Amino acid sequence: MKKIAKSLLILIFTSALMHITYFFLVPYCEISSYYWYLDRRVNSWHENPKILVLGDSQIISGITPETIAEIENVNVDRVVYEPRPSEQPEGILDKYYRIKKQYPSIRKIYLNISPISITRNSVTDAHKQLYYSFGEFRIHQLVDEDLRRAYFSSFYDLVWKWGIEVFPFFGLNGNFSSVFSILPSNSQFYEFDPETNSSLSKNPSLEILKTRKNDSLYLEKHWDSLGRSWVWKDFGTKQEINKNSIFPRGSAIGFTKKREASIRIFRKLINEVKQSNISIVCLDIPFSFSLEKDMEEHGVKDLFERELEDLEGCQRIRLNREKFKEMNLFKDWTHLNEKGRDVLHQILISWGKN
Repeated sequence: MKKIAKSLLILIFTSALMHITYFFLVPYCEISSYYWYLDRRVNSWHENPKILVLGDSQIISGITPETIAEIENVNVDRVVYEPRPSEQPEGILDKYYRIKKQYPSIRKIYLNISPISITRNSVTDAHKQLYYSFGEFRIHQLVDEDLRRAYFSSFYDLVWKWGIEVFPFFGLNGNFSSVFSILPSNSQFYEFDPETNSSLSKNPSLEILKTRKNDSLYLEKHWDSLGRSWVWKDFGTKQEINKNSIFPRGSAIGFTKKREASIRIFRKLINEVKQSNISIVCLDIPFSFSLEKDMEEHGVKDLFERELEDLEGCQRIRLNREKFKEMNLFKDWTHLNEKGRDVLHQILISWGKN
């Protein structure tokens, strides 16, 4: 009995020590992870909100809460803005369940849908890893069959999530594997330079940690003023794609594998909101012209269109790609920059008036 009691005390002490020191280590995570960390830590309060915005970093980079408020002719305080990087349909459904319970006054949802969110790709794995490391566990994730399948396909997955909640250092392992490993890891988290199409993990460890800390401090400092919207990975430099950058042709091949669960979960979300008399708008935000062309050449666009045919009940806005052909409208091949955001803002405002 003494050995058991001693072991329990050691575990309790270890857990407490990890929770105390966790806050000093988490700013050294890459920026997607830190965004998820802030999303869980910072709870903003809205009084009687009407609009909910969900989605991934395309919305974060391309659409502000102010734009949605102007479209709907409401005060920006009535807009609950909850996208997350590497978001997937299961994350959107999970967020909806939580926010609808907190804010039953929600009457309309805006979200983005793209080939990234309806296929099996690296973002699918990154989302699951982000959820384990920084996502909030709720009982409905076990009760809902689709969420349970997505997050806990085996009992080991559930044990791992609970283990991270108790011993949070395990959740940092993926982020620090390029610097030092707590456990062996196949991490989805790494810094990537769009100019050279190479991983920044080749840089000295201390340089990576310093860059991460500065990036995290920038994001946290601007978190409230940005309203969570943020030109993706722009740390005050107003970036755009370099005209000399060479697009990695064949990138779209990573979005050619169907993921049945994605459409099933989107369909469930649409049915859920209809039963609550909530309307839903699905935005098809453009990628850079080079990536759009690559997707077309590899059949991704055709796959995307076929899959969307099953999503009845969602008001789809497919934006004119011709207005987004210029490279200087994008921060990288995937995300709009401030110039692109301004173009999208004007288009959406005109749409809202019709």
